[in-house]
Amino acid sequence: MSLDNPKGIESSVSKNTTPRRTFLKRATATTMVASLPLSSSWATGGGNGCAVSGNLSGNLSRECEPNQIIGKSPNYWKEPNNGGADLGLRWDDIFDKSPLFSGNSGDTLSTLLSAGGINAAIIAAYFNAENGFYGPLDVANGAIYANGLNNQIIENGGTVSVADMLAAIQSTYSI
Repeated sequence: MSLDNPKGIESSVSKNTTPRRTFLKRATATTMVASLPLSSSWATGGGNGCAVSGNLSGNLSRECEPNQIIGKSPNYWKEPNNGGADLGLRWDDIFDKSPLFSGNSGDTLSTLLSAGGINAAIIAAYFNAENGFYGPLDVANGAIYANGLNNQIIENGGTVSVADMLAAIQSTYSI
């Protein structure tokens, strides 16, 4: 008998419990990212009234002004040494689903940024969140945030069209 097991009952936890708990934690974090109350949690955070999710939902608590939009574009991030972006990372180092339309999971972020389109926009959102350009987010890091955006796209089983997601991310670019 111990303090952790006061009744002295042996645990019958299977060897799969830890991986299941890890999966559930990640799934819960992604769901949390996708379902936050957008205007109060993301759209107004940290002086940036125009975050991706606020634009996507059209649920902004105040008008967007140019000086509030502080995200950087894929063109900014694909330049070496901008913001400390690690362009040598591969897509599958960060994302849990394959790139859409072009590219594959083993492509570097540099390659996908140069190709443009939705993949480049999602990578820009990752770097913007990771480097604090979207203000203080209530998520662990840029990867969780960007995965949440990526998972909302219809082609990934979500509810948002590629065009709408692309427009929402692009609306945050200042350069």
